[in-house]
Amino acid sequence: MLGSLNYDISLIHMQNERIDFLANNIDVLNRLCLKLDPYKPVSKEHQNLLKAFNIEDFYDPFKVTNQLLVLLENYIEELHSLQNNETIQ
Repeated sequence: MLGSLNYDISLIHMQNERIDFLANNIDVLNRLCLKLDPYKPVSKEHQNLLKAFNIEDFYDPFKVTNQLLVLLENYIEELHSLQNNETIQ
């Protein structure tokens, strides 16, 4: 019984860490989307942020925009799913 409780606590801790990770990345991506103009040269700072999210083709504005939006959407969907799951338990 105690082993099961420890497992549940560990699982909740991992889920909370994932929620924090997603919320942080959503915040970073939102700020990046507000500041980034994909039709202008991408600054080194923004290039480093994009690379952190595995976006490396800075010279195609459609590709950059699409990858940012897909990534943001995926993070938001996962966050909502985890938060909904958290409220059910």
